[in-house]
Amino acid sequence: MIILDCGSGNSCLNNIDKACAMVKAVYDLAIPDSYIKWQLFKKAGNNISLSHEVFERAVRYAEVLHVKTGVSVFDKESLDFALKYGMYFIKLANNKDSQALLKDVPDYMRVIYSTNDPDFKTDRKNTDVIYCVSKYPASDKDYDKFGDKLKQGISDHTTSFALYKKYNPKIYEVHMCLERVKTNPDSGTFSRLPEQLKELV
Repeated sequence: MIILDCGSGNSCLNNIDKACAMVKAVYDLAIPDSYIKWQLFKKAGNNISLSHEVFERAVRYAEVLHVKTGVSVFDKESLDFALKYGMYFIKLANNKDSQALLKDVPDYMRVIYSTNDPDFKTDRKNTDVIYCVSKYPASDKDYDKFGDKLKQGISDHTTSFALYKKYNPKIYEVHMCLERVKTNPDSGTFSRLPEQLKELV
């Protein structure tokens, strides 16, 4: 399972055409068992929230192209909104506010739970745990503490595919952008351009 994180309003500037271009890029890559993922939140520092209108249009366009969509949510309001759209999964990021939402996700919904705790365990069914460090960019050594648990899942904030090649994880998440823009914090060197992502095909 490959998750291509297209971020929040930072990446598309809440421009519907740009958001749809990101969906089309995922479609064109044709990476087996891949998913596009957006981030929904009311507020997260200086980050730009993805507007509900742009999210809805991007999801509908993805449906037309048969691109599967998941979403990271950072608050209850965003979770409730996302559940209206038949997401393939709900991602809970590596922060306390997001992870506290685990109890609010319906049992039928698949959860991808991102953590920096090598010993994290959950009894919730339909939940996959992936491991990350909250550094952008991170180094391969930052992930050493997880050991072979990285075979289970990686949220990769490094600048290469070394971890992917070494562990061949069941779930692999990586940030994606269409271009490097200094004003877009989601397009740093940890985020992969489409031509880089071709390596996963």
